[in-house]
Amino acid sequence: KLHDYLVNEKRINSIYRVNSNNDFMVECLFKDYQEYKEFNEEIDEKFAIENKHVFHLIEDVKEEGFLAIND
Repeated sequence: KLHDYLVNEKRINSIYRVNSNNDFMVECLFKDYQEYKEFNEEIDEKFAIENKHVFHLIEDVKEEGFLAIND
């Protein structure tokens, strides 16, 4: 059920299956903090997630550098 919700959620940019006691790593994009807060509350209300970690992006240090490599 969570999987289907995440796949169909428009604010989610990428979903990865991961290990180490977690099922997914999800990259989301929000227009503002209020939208993030509402999304987070919605997730908490709909799903019993036992181990949720939230990280806020502070700075892009390097992003998808392999795409810029010239062969």
